[in-house]
Amino acid sequence: MKTTATRTGAVSQSRGFGDLLYDKAGSRPILDLDFAGTQSLKDKLTGKNLVTYTRSSNGTYIDSAGIIKTSLNNAPRFTHDPTTLESLGLLIEESRVNKAKSVVNLYTNNKKADLSADTSVTAPDGTTTAYKLVPNTDNATHWRQSGQISLTGGKYYSYSLFVKPDYYKGIVLGIQSNCYATFNLDTGAVTGSHIDNVNNSSEVSAEIIAYTNGWYRCVLKFLKVNSENKKIQVYVADSATNNIRNPSFTGNGTNKLWIWGSQLEEESHSDSGGAFPTSYIYTTDSEVTRAADLAEITGDNFTGIWSTTANTMYCEVNYTAKAYYPRMAEFVSLDAGGDAYAQTLMFDHTDNKLIGRVYTQAGLQLNEKLGTVFSDDSTVKGVNAYELNNGIMGANGVLSSADTSLALHVTDDTALADKLVIGGGFTSTHNLNNTVKRFTHWTTRIPDQSLINITQ
Repeated sequence: MKTTATRTGAVSQSRGFGDLLYDKAGSRPILDLDFAGTQSLKDKLTGKNLVTYTRSSNGTYIDSAGIIKTSLNNAPRFTHDPTTLESLGLLIEESRVNKAKSVVNLYTNNKKADLSADTSVTAPDGTTTAYKLVPNTDNATHWRQSGQISLTGGKYYSYSLFVKPDYYKGIVLGIQSNCYATFNLDTGAVTGSHIDNVNNSSEVSAEIIAYTNGWYRCVLKFLKVNSENKKIQVYVADSATNNIRNPSFTGNGTNKLWIWGSQLEEESHSDSGGAFPTSYIYTTDSEVTRAADLAEITGDNFTGIWSTTANTMYCEVNYTAKAYYPRMAEFVSLDAGGDAYAQTLMFDHTDNKLIGRVYTQAGLQLNEKLGTVFSDDSTVKGVNAYELNNGIMGANGVLSSADTSLALHVTDDTALADKLVIGGGFTSTHNLNNTVKRFTHWTTRIPDQSLINITQ
């Protein structure tokens, strides 16, 4: 690595390691990427940017004020919790397509709700591009719907819409003749999710996420059973506790609520754990694709980070329970045991448990799954540590069984691990679809008690 001399000097410093994580580990690491703390790609030890980051499209993130911002091509996204404004670290997502056009394309078709731009209110991205939805004076159902959208059977979908209450504090999101969900914009709660036709949709659920300035992101999630063209439907409810698809009432042509940011996403994997929304993708009159994020350390920057005799990787992430075998981090090798990784921390989305594996030239060595079941969007602090006859993994203060017969590499070949992928794996199908708060690595095997300490 170009910074080897700097690293050697840092590691040889006397005790008083300069960071609480290092103190708990009992030694300074060789690499420390504190994405949440620094909101940068720089290594804390050297001050160098060792990470190569790519994404071949724009992407959005939430800034420290809770506002949705745009990151241009190949620029990393350091995002925040939209409610607490906590710094969450580096956002790594799979590629997604927003199949919904902008909210102005929610046509009326005589559905008795007027839609118009309202520059008096600030939208979730800090602009004045929100729209007000105003039920007319009829005693009827007041709603809007999109044009026909092609949906594929066997695929999971998420439909989300940003909504801000005014006089009206209830809204319904639906897919024509498929499913719908109802939302209480007064308390910020889901009041129901329902299937219209079991031959069209299944596994229907919903969530609501609070944003700044009184906005909520309301999300309808479902598995499409059959392939067909259907419309997005949005209903205004006169009661915050409404739990039916088509509430009927008399409007006055003035009272309103606001909407912004219509998004319909199709999952990349039909065998994933279920539907989940990703960051907002701007559209106007056609579908828009957000490319996948890739963060890796390769080439000269990789030299010296990984050892053929002992390693301890620590990674702190926010977990998306429905993503397809998401990786926290992975040392990638095309030579190790004929597989494509040398050391990994990955989730099994079928049971929401964490797996730690080590491949050497002797084949698969460490292969442990922690018994802990992680909930959606929980914080996971994982470790994978090994040396000869001594491998173990764990998370959040709990360790797996130890592998006491772990064989090392039979030659000192640095090509056994060629790069480090952060928040992903050897293919783009295993992206974390959430945030990496921190990745830290030692080229030693940290003792068990220290592993417990750094993950608690």
